[in-house]
Amino acid sequence: MTLAIRAGQVFDGTAFRGPAAVLLDGPLLVDVVDPEAVPAGVEVHDLPGATVLPGLVDTHVHLCGDGRLKAMDRAARADPTELDAIITRSLGVQLAAGVTTVRDLGDTRFAVVDRRDRQRRHEPDEPTVVAAGPALTSPGGHAAALGGVVSGRAEILAAVQARVDRRVDVIKVMGSGGLTTWGSDVAGCQFSDDELGLIVSTAHGAGLPVTVHAHSLASVRQALRAGVDGLEHCGALTETGFDLPDDTLAALVAQDVVLGGCLAHSSADVLTMAPPTVLAMMRRAGVGPRDFDEGRAAMLRRVFLAGITIGVGTDGGVTSGRPHGGAAADAATVLRIGGDTRDAAAAATSVGAGVCGLGDRKGRLAPGFDADMLVADGDVAGDITALQRVLAVYKAGVPVIGR
Repeated sequence: MTLAIRAGQVFDGTAFRGPAAVLLDGPLLVDVVDPEAVPAGVEVHDLPGATVLPGLVDTHVHLCGDGRLKAMDRAARADPTELDAIITRSLGVQLAAGVTTVRDLGDTRFAVVDRRDRQRRHEPDEPTVVAAGPALTSPGGHAAALGGVVSGRAEILAAVQARVDRRVDVIKVMGSGGLTTWGSDVAGCQFSDDELGLIVSTAHGAGLPVTVHAHSLASVRQALRAGVDGLEHCGALTETGFDLPDDTLAALVAQDVVLGGCLAHSSADVLTMAPPTVLAMMRRAGVGPRDFDEGRAAMLRRVFLAGITIGVGTDGGVTSGRPHGGAAADAATVLRIGGDTRDAAAAATSVGAGVCGLGDRKGRLAPGFDADMLVADGDVAGDITALQRVLAVYKAGVPVIGR
């Protein structure tokens, strides 16, 4: 045993433990014990005013995006050296914010998959990356410039196989249009039922989960029919605003679909880039940016209270309103949709790790788990915003930010 961190509050990924000591042995966690139970001879770091918890997990980021307006347009044009530099900066911002694991849900040219592979050969002081590669989309569809365009059975099968060959961790599909892609159908579906069903069945046959970008109610329903594993945004947007019918909510529960809320940041800047069709639809419905955010929050409250799993997923990097390093702020919004500080902290740690397929070694302070930890200034049990006050970050037992 190499180190004990004794803190005024410890969150182990599932529960607040109060004052406790976290025991480490190199890159792995040994246990969480009473403050007085630290073995003799072990180096102790005392942090009486802090909370120690697992490193945060962001289940939805775009590391190729630099977190400014039209970030992904620039990523599509960047040369390999520029793209790699953007990914490095994005990971640095995430780590400084206490995020030790990220799931990238849409790169270009498999640039983030390449970074993940480099990490696996040599563990750097970076958040662990889980990656999807370029998201599958339709011709002229959302994020088409990033290179994941498919049309018809042959192209779908080839694209899924290419991702299997690259050993991606998840398949990402743009089920509806996007607010930043003019000409895409935000209120409808980008694929036919047969096409999406083929993507899902082929991916599942290769042992890969599928998560679908779905702003519209139509795309949410289509994704459920196809048997997807996850939904990003889950907007349930219709021509008259947000509408999640009871039967759709029941299907989400019955199929145990995991949601990425992408809730924390204002949609105002994204809506300034929205296609005219979306803006016209919002005017007809009498919906402004604040109404848009509040409508999504109300819908997600129903989802959360129904017991559906919601992981922290920020969409980080795509624009200035969704920067990298926003997981702590996203976690705080769990309180807006009916949760408490325990729910919020779990969404950003153990729940997120499970969503990423890493629930057996990330997201908890438990024996044998990776010693990826955040030390926050204050008592997170009483103040979820303390997550945003980073004192230190540990990666594999080594302090990489702070002491």
